[in-house]
Amino acid sequence: MKKLIVFITTLLCLTPCFGAENALLNQAQEAYQKGDFQEAVRLYEALSQKIKNNANLKYNLGNAYYQTKEYGKAICFYEKALKLSPRDSDIQYNLTKAKQQIIDQTLPTKQSFLLYGIDKINIFSINELLLSGIILLMIFNSLFILIKINPQLKIKFHLRMTYMGVFIIIMSLIWSLFLILKIHKDIWTQKGVIIVPQTEIKSGPENHFSTVCVLHEGTQFKIKEKQNSFALIQLNSKTIGWILITDFWKI
Repeated sequence: MKKLIVFITTLLCLTPCFGAENALLNQAQEAYQKGDFQEAVRLYEALSQKIKNNANLKYNLGNAYYQTKEYGKAICFYEKALKLSPRDSDIQYNLTKAKQQIIDQTLPTKQSFLLYGIDKINIFSINELLLSGIILLMIFNSLFILIKINPQLKIKFHLRMTYMGVFIIIMSLIWSLFLILKIHKDIWTQKGVIIVPQTEIKSGPENHFSTVCVLHEGTQFKIKEKQNSFALIQLNSKTIGWILITDFWKI
């Protein structure tokens, strides 16, 4: 793999209250470097319960699962890391390597214009889009305050300010569309990945229903609904059947 360890450089070391987290991090990194990948998984998992939404932590956990050959779990954490850091080339590379290890290699489907647009904005995280929205709002508010404080500016630079206001409004609309599409992809659309060697897909939400097909570890899908201990899944834009909830992790 291109890079096996990336040290976490977030707020872990900035305050004394993170002493326990620092200890877990050091132990996990030491276990990984020694080749004790099961112990590294256990320690990174414990750390992930304390620290949420950290791309590097999820990436390291994905690496540890990759080394234990649990490719479904590795893919799950690489995908989670990519949501937080969508332009990270190391995450992208290792995710591709993990996907190459799975049995069910699905063919890409023809995308609608909406899905094509969602893929194109996937280079931005939700946090980045929110931050850009705040910046746009601050610019708009600053312009409004300047006009209120000095009405002569509006008279003197009327045309320029009109163009600037129109530009900000257009950018705000584009930003709103991007944010909605990103939320749709990362939050509203539920996805899962199989974590067991293989699982039977049933025609209904009970074990006594007939088997539609067998899917293998690492296969990703969309979750349409849940009923009892089963979930209805969609693969390549086609609803194929029901899978045991214990056989997959939600991404």
